[in-house]
Amino acid sequence: PTSGFAKRKSFLYAGDHASPSVIPEAFDTLPPKLPLSTPGLSPVTTASMPDATAVVYNDFPRTPTTSPAFIMNYCQMTPRGPHAARVTVDAHQCHSLAQRGMCQCGEAVYVGF
Repeated sequence: PTSGFAKRKSFLYAGDHASPSVIPEAFDTLPPKLPLSTPGLSPVTTASMPDATAVVYNDFPRTPTTSPAFIMNYCQMTPRGPHAARVTVDAHQCHSLAQRGMCQCGEAVYVGF
């Protein structure tokens, strides 16, 4: 028996679970569904995730939809002076800002099992 969490190849953008995949190839080796008895499973509600979060597993169409594995993108503006604070910007803008040397981008991977 399985847990109801199936591997998704979707890109979460304002609640849309059907957009193209941005999940890294490293996740290709994971099973298509998680076992029912997955110790320590800690899913997060997808509605609470920021835009540009890639959902690896979820239990869609269950409501609320949750995910025990996802990738959150982040982008921080490069400080313009020694006392300037870092400013977090929309992750969708990161690529164009990074090309101009205006930000530092990265990913935070959550695997809750």
